[in-house]
Amino acid sequence: MAIIYVTDGVWGTGTGSPLTAAEVDTNFWDLDFRVTEMEENPPSAVGISNIEVIGSQMMIFLSDGTTFGPYTLPVAAFEWRGEAQDGQPVFELDIITVFGEGLFMVLQDHTIDLPFNPDLIILGEPAYLRLWGDDPYRYDVACFVPGAPGLGLDPDEDRLFSHLFATQVFLEDNLANSLFQLRVGPASSLEFEIRKNDTPIGTLNWGAGDTDPAIDFPDAVQFEPGDRLSIMPPVAIDGSAVEFTGTFAGRRGLIPGS
Repeated sequence: MAIIYVTDGVWGTGTGSPLTAAEVDTNFWDLDFRVTEMEENPPSAVGISNIEVIGSQMMIFLSDGTTFGPYTLPVAAFEWRGEAQDGQPVFELDIITVFGEGLFMVLQDHTIDLPFNPDLIILGEPAYLRLWGDDPYRYDVACFVPGAPGLGLDPDEDRLFSHLFATQVFLEDNLANSLFQLRVGPASSLEFEIRKNDTPIGTLNWGAGDTDPAIDFPDAVQFEPGDRLSIMPPVAIDGSAVEFTGTFAGRRGLIPGS
């Protein structure tokens, strides 16, 4: 039903005479019907039907067929810096590893000072974000020997401890970050020889009463799958020494620069 007009205009030709009461009511009824229909059956709102990202380009598609884009998305430039070094300049979004600490993303430009502080604050804000637990390259080898170390063992044929590697691992010079201890120190000096397969590579040396040894391990040593790390029994048993505990802090992979 069409609206009835009196005059001519953009709406078309009018009646040319005043509307009757019935025509006025018909116009009101027509408008009321249309408004009520919209109230009871409103049109669906236009919304996002799909977002498509290809590479660094993003397109937005609306439910009425309208499209927006493409928009270029920002891309973070992460930079792998390897193992953290003393005095090394690093920049925001650099990625570093720290032995014994983990994998970190740099949040602020600065120069690294060792020993590494994972909780470093610069101008009130953290300098690092830890991405992954402890050092992802760490490979610890632990041992425990109860009683008097070496008691009942042949110092030439037996092993106080032995570990067979299944992957590439190296031990750093001076056995950095490794720990060794006797619960009770020896009455006199005591020495454990460390071997790679059958080759001596270092020693652990205790003085009388010492629980922590002096470590003689001058060079980093590479182990391949199938290589064996061993601690040999002492040549002379010291009955005062009790309970040996040790952890070799190895690292996966190859010796840097090798």
